Amino acid sequence: MPIQFLAPTNDRDRLPRQGYWNVGFDRIANVPPDVPDLETLFAETFNGQLLAWDPLKQEVRWKGDLGRPTGGGVLSTGGNLVFQGNGGTEIMAYDAANGERLWSYDVQTIAMAPPITYALDGMQYVAAAVGFGGGAGAEAGAITHGWNIPNRSRVLVFKLGGQAELPPLTEQQRTLQKPPVVTADAGVVKRGQVIFQRHCSYCHGDGLRTGGLTPDLRYSGEQVHGMWQDIVRGGTLSPVGMVSFAEYIDADDAEAIRQYVLSEANKLYLQQHSAEDGK
Repeated sequence: MPIQFLAPTNDRDRLPRQGYWNVGFDRIANVPPDVPDLETLFAETFNGQLLAWDPLKQEVRWKGDLGRPTGGGVLSTGGNLVFQGNGGTEIMAYDAANGERLWSYDVQTIAMAPPITYALDGMQYVAAAVGFGGGAGAEAGAITHGWNIPNRSRVLVFKLGGQAELPPLTEQQRTLQKPPVVTADAGVVKRGQVIFQRHCSYCHGDGLRTGGLTPDLRYSGEQVHGMWQDIVRGGTLSPVGMVSFAEYIDADDAEAIRQYVLSEANKLYLQQHSAEDGK
């Protein structure tokens, strides 16, 4: 089924000084559609692939596996190898001539940066800065949200015969506690969505779906909701990056955003428990 996004709201969204992040277009169209199995739909719609191009014949020599659209930068070596993070959690080594997969290693996170290679005391090494970020981590949060890949930023170095192993992952999938009920009407919730998209979505994700680098506000606890105005307008969390938006939104706007967050949190809570009941 085709993906349908929300229609633009009004020209006011396109004027300057509408918030700290302004690129001249209405971000409401970035809200993911409210449909079942959204993550599956995104996975089938948005993908990427490594292509080896023959510049003389002007044609594709070989193709890597079709997968996530966050395949990393590529390293090619004099030994006829091509290294790349595959968009999942692996670094791959391919035969540069035919694309045969020769080696892979699970780095426990996404490897977006291109690997490098160097030699030291006669030994060749391949190093990669692994971790999630860039445009996919920020602007493509709605697409990457359902992958459930942790961000484990570190530098990994490989050599022939290396025996070191990564420590096992200890992260567990979060469970959303039952959120407070929505106390506003549908009009306020809708207004909160528009204001959120205009001012908050760049950091906290279109439709509240982040790339995993910033908090998913649907998981906000009672303490956060209790000091919502202090956070959004008062700048209480400025030392950790959440600056005050008092210049752009008033107390009613901030409350409308909170009601929108609660609305989406309750939807997610029902989805999670419906999935558990269906097991």
